[in-house]
Amino acid sequence: MNPGGRVRPCIFGGSGIQFTLGQTPGGNSSVNFASEGGAGLEFMLSQRTAIEVDRFFRHYSNADIHRPDQGVDCDGWWVMYTRYLDR
Repeated sequence: MNPGGRVRPCIFGGSGIQFTLGQTPGGNSSVNFASEGGAGLEFMLSQRTAIEVDRFFRHYSNADIHRPDQGVDCDGWWVMYTRYLDR
């Protein structure tokens, strides 16, 4: 695939802190950590617009701050429409 072409591969990942006011799955605390990663394809529709289709995996856990720490795993698909403002 041509990285400057109409179809471009993408990968992503990250981690962060999540604060929750409501009930959390698995009896976790209101402070949790989320880690995620995935890969996908970006389909350029024009110079300024694109559709991106990604497959992702995400894990939530409170890192044993509070017991029990069962953690929650999820996976799925994202379909995003992007309009680039700087092009």
